[in-house]
Amino acid sequence: MSGPEDGTTPSERTVEVAGHEVLVQAPEAKGWVRSPGDVIVLLFGSALLTVSYIGALWASIEAFGGGLPIAGIAVVFLAGASLASAATMPGGIGAVEVALIAGLIALGLASAVAVPAVFL
Repeated sequence: MSGPEDGTTPSERTVEVAGHEVLVQAPEAKGWVRSPGDVIVLLFGSALLTVSYIGALWASIEAFGGGLPIAGIAVVFLAGASLASAATMPGGIGAVEVALIAGLIALGLASAVAVPAVFL
């Protein structure tokens, strides 16, 4: 095994795998950890994106005549997003929509409103 002393960068090292040397590149966290402002911007941006998606789903539901509380919509959205990250389908296609529709119907929204609101 080798590291920075042999000319590779600090995030690179070579390891021996099955008799062959393989270059392993590991992402460095040092740069953004040293800058707490960047970490705050990263976390704020991620939270803002999630809140925006929840707001868009709420607006879509309202456009079709729904009337669910935003807190319930947020719970349904976060559950659907969690399912999407765990789904084994390409891109989570279908699993998210089914989870969102089922969650909205479970909250009391009519299926005639839930289906078009999710697909909008």
